Amino acid sequence: MSTSGLNFDFIAPRWRIGLTLVLMLAVSACSTLRLGYNQGPTAAYWWLDRYVDFSEAQSPQVRQDLRQFWDWHRREALPAYATRMAQWQNLLAQDLTAEQVCREFDWVQAQLRTLGEQGTPSLARWALTLQPAQWQRIQTRFEDRNQDFAEDHIEGDAAKRLQKRFKDNQKRWADWYGELSPAQNAVLQAQLRESTWNANTTLQERRWRQADLLATVQNAQRQPEQATALVNQHLLRYQSASNPEREAERQRWLRSGCAQFAAMHQQMSSEQRAHARAKLQGYIDDVRALHVGKGS
Repeated sequence: MSTSGLNFDFIAPRWRIGLTLVLMLAVSACSTLRLGYNQGPTAAYWWLDRYVDFSEAQSPQVRQDLRQFWDWHRREALPAYATRMAQWQNLLAQDLTAEQVCREFDWVQAQLRTLGEQGTPSLARWALTLQPAQWQRIQTRFEDRNQDFAEDHIEGDAAKRLQKRFKDNQKRWADWYGELSPAQNAVLQAQLRESTWNANTTLQERRWRQADLLATVQNAQRQPEQATALVNQHLLRYQSASNPEREAERQRWLRSGCAQFAAMHQQMSSEQRAHARAKLQGYIDDVRALHVGKGS
């Protein structure tokens, strides 16, 4: 099943970019997906550049690394995505258990680890060239994003925040399954009200990961021969929480989210499930076309 339909309250925001890259399901139109994927190296460069502001000396290496990463991803990663999504089509036709949903999410996490391993040498190269002004720019961008997160999930009227979360989640579900019934909307609202997801904790964890990234860059520059190992260790920490208690809490959120997804899917009619399977087929077709180089 596509994680684009999940209640994202239980997923730390860092996963959203990763899930998009892994599953290539960030857009609603298949033709747009193909165009977006083929423009991926350029789009990724400009996204990174907003954080770093690469110099003329840095830019060629970054662009080359991104092109090579995309070539690897198209050749080696996309076939596994198409195969797994075909399996998800079969799952979508039946009721799901929380264990099944979590198993698929665990697979997604494994793909993220593979992406990190593949990208580690490039990230280490970039880390060694960053200048203090660029570190400061990255930190400023982090704080801007953190403030956006706080405004959306922590500050202001709690009832309005809950209503916004409901509308966002409702849109994701409707995008995949079609219009929700009043009863299904009621289930979704109940899930959000009962959710144990904690926005303050999520923000604290974001800041911990951001600080860890900047510390990793500084350590790599002090020990350039260890840069690759240091970046790899950072990426491993990035996929966990800042301490055992927080990690246990994160795992509870994840497992609760799996149960919520399974319960919501169980409310879906056969027509709605067929709608989701048809939508997923479009992505399967796109991913297969992109793999053989026909997507444009």
